[in-house]
Amino acid sequence: MLLPLDHFLALLPSSLATFLKHNVLHPDSPIQVVGRGFSNTITTMAIPTMASAFAPVWDLVAQLRADHPEAFGLALFTLFLSAFLVAMTIIRRLIMWWTRVVFNLFLLGIVVMMVAAVWEKGVFDSFKLLVVMGSWAAGWAAGVGRHFWAEWERYAREQEQVRSRGG
Repeated sequence: MLLPLDHFLALLPSSLATFLKHNVLHPDSPIQVVGRGFSNTITTMAIPTMASAFAPVWDLVAQLRADHPEAFGLALFTLFLSAFLVAMTIIRRLIMWWTRVVFNLFLLGIVVMMVAAVWEKGVFDSFKLLVVMGSWAAGWAAGVGRHFWAEWERYAREQEQVRSRGG
C-alpha cells in the first residue's frame, strides 16, 4: 500500500528520495529520535506540571459549575460567543486586506495597460482614441440623463394626478 508521502517521494529524484527515506523518515534517523525524545519529555514532564498548576483552577470551575449551573452555562455561552466574534473579526480583516490588495493590483494593472497602450500607439494616437472614447461616454451619459429626466417627469405627473383626485 502506498502512502501519500510515497507518492510525493516518487516525484523526487531517486537520490533525494533515498536520502529523505534514510535520514528523515527512517525510525532510527536523528530527526525521528529527537522527535520521540521531545514527545516523551512533553508527556512525562510538561503535562503533569501544567496539570498540577491548573488543578486549583479546575477545582474552582467544577465547584462553580455544581453550585450555579445556570450562571456557568451563561458564562460558557458568553465565552464561546466572544471567541466566535473575535474569530469573525479576524476573518473580516483578512478578507478586507486581501480585497484591498487585489483592488490595488487591479488598478496597477489598468495603469500599466494604459502606459503600454500609449507606448505602443504613441501619444497623439492615444489622445485621439481617448477623445473618441470620451465622446462615446458623454453621449451615453446624456442618453441616461434624458431617460432619468423623462422618468422623473412621469413620476411627477403621476403624483399630480393622485393629488388632483384627492388621494
